Amino acid sequence: MLSSSENELITRVAGDAPMGRMMRRYWLPTCLAEELPVPGGAAVTVRVLGEGLTVRRDAWGRVHAGAYPVREAGDLVWTYLGPPELEPPFPAFDFLCVPPEQRAIVKIGQRTNYLQAIEGAIDSAHSWFLHRGTARDWARRNEVSSDTAPQLEAEDTDYGFRYAAIRKPNADPDGSRYVRVTNYVLPTTALIPRPLDLDQHTHVQIFVPVDDVNTMFYGLYVSQDGRAISTAGMRERMGGRPGIELDERWFKRRGIANWFDQDRAAMKAGDWSGIVGIPQQDMACQESMGPIVDRTLEHLGSSDIAIIRMRRRMLESVRRFIDGGAPIGLDTALPYGRIRSEQKIIPVEQPWQSVGAYAGEYAPVAAVPT
Repeated sequence: MLSSSENELITRVAGDAPMGRMMRRYWLPTCLAEELPVPGGAAVTVRVLGEGLTVRRDAWGRVHAGAYPVREAGDLVWTYLGPPELEPPFPAFDFLCVPPEQRAIVKIGQRTNYLQAIEGAIDSAHSWFLHRGTARDWARRNEVSSDTAPQLEAEDTDYGFRYAAIRKPNADPDGSRYVRVTNYVLPTTALIPRPLDLDQHTHVQIFVPVDDVNTMFYGLYVSQDGRAISTAGMRERMGGRPGIELDERWFKRRGIANWFDQDRAAMKAGDWSGIVGIPQQDMACQESMGPIVDRTLEHLGSSDIAIIRMRRRMLESVRRFIDGGAPIGLDTALPYGRIRSEQKIIPVEQPWQSVGAYAGEYAPVAAVPT
């Protein structure tokens, strides 16, 4: 559990809040590139960390966001909102560098503080319940392991932390372990374990605070084997279609007032949540807690190891910032292209740290697309 002052420090991002000022030191997505389709066309108004921004594409195709530096990569427009003299290198994640047709993107605004959105993203245990039967690789995961109580282990990295959800596999449970490694990259990115089968896409979640009580979710779904992915199809499947599930500001229409459009008949027929779309399922749980959770009332357990570690790293980073130091990930050169999640069956004596790329020995980062 957090103290009241810690909860205030870690959740507040608008105005002069230290966490918001720290987050300005990183590159953050501000909108989709598709929202600015025509050079010289209409501008888009967005809100990030409580600040209103106008983003436009000039007649030569270069994107602007006020007086702030911008980059277009991975179908996203990214902005750096911090002091010009402290601008960090752009985070060239590998999922930003694949051909556009091999990547789909979903954008959904939710009415909660950013922190509880991230807490849901990095909680591995809930996917065996809330997303039962709806995750694309669910059948394969369930075939590998029916263990619903994973052992969690975490370790700090230069970019934040990573953790393993370790389960007993159905085959050879005494001699092997089923390991799913998730990476959390400060300040807002979760790399979900890549599916075992290469014909299944990877999934990355980025949560950008709009203000203290609203968050913009960007879900990137990337091919592992080079096949094309339909953005329109993915948005339909995830409940993220503008004008249908989303309003004109990309915020979800579902909420407490309409009980998240929960289909009780579907639940009776075997659907666990009765809500269409994995992000919509997550957000229903997160929004039902209220806009900012009172974490002084919690009783955390062993399944909350990743959440505890994330909070600790975020508080460590913002305290460094308050003391005049560099936030986590900005105090060293990070080759973002080597940070990746993975899931794998390994011998019981093999360390889980062997699964996924580690933050120690890095290869050069690939060039960033422009």
